Amino acid sequence: MRLKLAGGDRFKGSGVLCPRGARTLSYARRVGPNLRQTAGFVVAICLAGLGSLHAQNVACSPAAVTADPSPVDTAYPPVIRAVLIPSAGVRLNGVLYVAQGRGAHPTVVFLHGFPGDEKNADLAQAVRRAGFNALVFYYRGAWGSPGIYSYSHVLEDVTAALIWLREPATAESMRVDPERLILVGHSFGGFAALYTAATTEKVAAVAALAPVDLGSRGSAMRDTGAFAKGVQRRGAQLGALRGTSGEELSREAVTHAADWSLQSHAGVLATKRLLLLAATHDEAVPLSEVYEPLGAKLREAGAKQLTSLTLQSDHAFSNVRIGLAQVLTQWLCGGK
Repeated sequence: MRLKLAGGDRFKGSGVLCPRGARTLSYARRVGPNLRQTAGFVVAICLAGLGSLHAQNVACSPAAVTADPSPVDTAYPPVIRAVLIPSAGVRLNGVLYVAQGRGAHPTVVFLHGFPGDEKNADLAQAVRRAGFNALVFYYRGAWGSPGIYSYSHVLEDVTAALIWLREPATAESMRVDPERLILVGHSFGGFAALYTAATTEKVAAVAALAPVDLGSRGSAMRDTGAFAKGVQRRGAQLGALRGTSGEELSREAVTHAADWSLQSHAGVLATKRLLLLAATHDEAVPLSEVYEPLGAKLREAGAKQLTSLTLQSDHAFSNVRIGLAQVLTQWLCGGK
C-alpha cells in the first residue's frame, strides 16, 4: 500500500476537496508493474490543524493497525476487562480494551448504530494497539444489556459511560485519562457521538462514521407516508432490541426533531476536533443527507479542526476495514 501526500487536490472518486496548504492522504494498492488499483477505495483527508491526542509511552501510528505492539510491556501489558456501566438503575454490558503502558491513556468510546450489527471491535483493537484504551458497550435494551431501548435512553447511556470513565476508581484501575475521552460512533452511533459532543462538556474529540441525523429524519417523518415507512423500517430491525417498537421509535424521532437536528448544533460542534466520514455507496445514509449539508454547515460556522472524507464503500465500510482503521488511527494520532 502506497501513501501519497499532496495539497489542494481533489481525489478521483473521493468527493473531497482539501484546501490549498492542507495535507491530504490517498491510498492505493499496486497490483501490477504498470497498474495501480484503488482496491475499492480512495481516501482523501484534510489534516490541517488536527492537534494531538496520542497516548503516553506508546508510539502512536497507523502502523498499529497491522502490527502488534513490540516490545510488550510486561509490567503494564494490554488487557481486556468485562465491565458493567451504571445507567439509570441498570448496568450496561461492555468491554474495555486497556492499552499497554504505565500511566493514564486517552480512551475511545465506540458507539454502535441501530440496531448495532456492526460492533467495530476491529477498530477498537486497532486503536488499542496505537496506545488508546477502547470501550465498546451496549445501550439499555440492546444486545443483552437490561432495560428498555429508546433513542433518548441511548443518549443518556452515552453520558453515563463518560461519567463512569471519569470516576477516580475507574480511571485508576483501568489506566484512563479522564480529560481525554474521544467518542467514535457509527451510523446512529455517529449521531449519538455528535449530539453528545455538542451537549456535553469535556469530550476531547468526536468521530462520526456514516452518521445519521435523527433530527432531520424526525422532521421528514411528520409526513404521514414517511412516518408509515419509518415505522416499517424500524420495526424490521428490532431483533436485538427490547421494550420498544417501530412506532414508538418513530414517534420519538418526530417529537425531538428540532433538538436532535445536528445542523442546529453546528456552532458548538465547530469548536470541537471532528472527523466526519461517509461512504460513497451508502444507501442507508446517502452523502446528500448528512455528510454534505452538515459539513457545509460546520465550515460555515468556522470549524478549524474538521477532517472530512469519503471512502468508496457501503454503509458498514465492509470492503475497507483496514483502510478505515488506518484513517481513524491516523486522525487519533494527530496526523503523526
